[in-house]
Amino acid sequence: MLQQKLKDQDKAFSDAFNKSQPLKRIPVFKRKGFGDSIRFTLDFKIDNRRMFLSKLGWIGFYKSCPINGKVKNITISKKGEKWYASIQVEQMVEIGKHPSSFEIGI
Repeated sequence: MLQQKLKDQDKAFSDAFNKSQPLKRIPVFKRKGFGDSIRFTLDFKIDNRRMFLSKLGWIGFYKSCPINGKVKNITISKKGEKWYASIQVEQMVEIGKHPSSFEIGI
């Protein structure tokens, strides 16, 4: 959990001092309560309507859509008085061929 925050901070500072990205600025530290979130990349399990997070245990959640693919990480964030879970999934997507047989262009 702390490792992810350190990775984010390292990326922000390396982007700020990168000469090929002149529009990037030095990161500004946020105050407490702004952008409260935590990311779990390891030690999590997802059951039907609950998830297991390390150091928190089993937590129930509302599954708004089916989870298809391999779960990469889970981000828990607080907005107002409510907590939200974002589940990042890696899945294979087939790229279809356009059905038109005509050439389009100039």
